Amino acid sequence: MHPVLFEIFGKQIYTYGPIMALGFLLGFALMYKIATRRNEDVEFYMDLYIWVIIFGLVGSKLLYNIIEYDSFLEHPIKMLNPREGGLVWYGGVIAVNVFLVWYAKRRGMPFLQITDTLAAPLALGLAIGRWGCLMGGCCYGKACDLPWAIHYPHDHETLGLGVHPTPLYESFSSLILAAAIYVVINRGVRRGVPTLIWFTAYPIIRIVIEFFRGDKIRGFVIEDGPIPLSTSQFIGVILVVIAAGAWVWIMKRPPVYEIAAAPDSEDEKDRPMIIPAHVMARLGAGKQNQERPDKAEAGEGQGPGKKQGKKPGGKKKKKSADKKDGR
Repeated sequence: MHPVLFEIFGKQIYTYGPIMALGFLLGFALMYKIATRRNEDVEFYMDLYIWVIIFGLVGSKLLYNIIEYDSFLEHPIKMLNPREGGLVWYGGVIAVNVFLVWYAKRRGMPFLQITDTLAAPLALGLAIGRWGCLMGGCCYGKACDLPWAIHYPHDHETLGLGVHPTPLYESFSSLILAAAIYVVINRGVRRGVPTLIWFTAYPIIRIVIEFFRGDKIRGFVIEDGPIPLSTSQFIGVILVVIAAGAWVWIMKRPPVYEIAAAPDSEDEKDRPMIIPAHVMARLGAGKQNQERPDKAEAGEGQGPGKKQGKKPGGKKKKKSADKKDGR
């Protein structure tokens, strides 16, 4: 735990901020790589990423204020102070996706194409950001005596006891998820699959990890029941249900796949492009139709030579040959 990174002119610079900035930076680098490899408009995503950061931070702060509204009743102005309180990850996810629905429609871009490009960077950014939680001492786990338990200082809420390193659980899980989505998107899958992998896997990961968390500040929908349900678990259950329905919807739609495109230059020879499957089918059918006349001409050249002595007459011989080649 190292909440304060350094001081400058008497102002404390918390460790969480630079680590979060590093997560945004690495997420941007991965987004740039994916967009370039998918032969998409990189400048579009560069502009979009700024808005993603803004709406992510605002949404995360807003949901935190909603969950902890009791603590801000006496001093409402603190709700606007970014240095007061914390952030709730799902708030940023919800705000960003609401914005993306509007932005995609405004720019005439498929929503799922955008979210597919952003899915892996989103997971990577979270994987980095959770180290900020570890340094800040938030999102800590329940007490345990496992070999990998971590110990915060004695003046921490955990009183120096060994606890589950839940920020690291989520960091490593998100890193694996980012790698998996990156591999999937590079192999070429239906549009929407990378998005749904994130919206299925991450909520399940979060639901499980929440059972090992010991901090109360995250908020609960059901706190005193036989199985407590935190705010993030509640949102996660809703997302999993929505994702399950979306999987059915995606698989019933005409698929869009990524295939390798002819390069315009040496730098683009490995870039794929996105072509609908029904267009690919038509291209394949057109290619077959172009090959058939050549086969028919070859058959006409051989047919008369074999049957010339049996059935004289050029028209009948050509008809027989054409019928044989059309089977």
